[in-house]
Amino acid sequence: GLRGLIDVGISPDDLAERQARLVGNDWIALTSGLHPSQATRPDRAAMLDLLASQAADGGIVAVGEIGLDYHWDTGKRADAMDLFDAQLAIAEDADLPVVIHNREADNDVLDLLRRRRPRGVMHCFSQTPEFCRRCLDLDLYISFGGNLTFKGSGPIRESVAIVPLDRLLVETDAPYLSPVPVRGRPNHPAHLGFTLRAMAEQRSLDVTELATATARNAIRLFGL
Repeated sequence: GLRGLIDVGISPDDLAERQARLVGNDWIALTSGLHPSQATRPDRAAMLDLLASQAADGGIVAVGEIGLDYHWDTGKRADAMDLFDAQLAIAEDADLPVVIHNREADNDVLDLLRRRRPRGVMHCFSQTPEFCRRCLDLDLYISFGGNLTFKGSGPIRESVAIVPLDRLLVETDAPYLSPVPVRGRPNHPAHLGFTLRAMAEQRSLDVTELATATARNAIRLFGL
């Protein structure tokens, strides 16, 4: 059954509202960060100051979701890289892990990660086994979502098979990426079992063993 979850943020200015909604639900942990879609917002300097304060206050377990997304390329890649780097620095100063978003930005993401060497996780991994190995070389955790179950997910499945068990995580990315057989519906934590079963099958593991390992990894990474 579900024992806990992490609610990942995309903008620091909604953290107080999220915290208020979760009063009494101490089994839900929160992160805060500026998603790459926020890279061109005019108040981003103020948002970075707010994030730094939140990270120092101890109310979040990670900085994220942060990173680079070149799929919807706004032509502002330099701004996006500056924002990502600034948040990596905030996480470093607060000794927090990071939740990393990467979409079609492999080389730039790796360049910044090599420079900063954060603790953290590659969120909703959807790249090749070769890229996976590069992330593992940086001691990152790798997290897989419902897209693992999709037709044509061969490279993702291959990546699942090569991640050491003590570096493996699982997620929903709710409300997106609902796994087969509920693809097309809004995603939520109750669907996590479908992804876990696909991961267990790919690794020839018992699903309970895998669930125990991924839970243990999340507790270790996020200090839960």
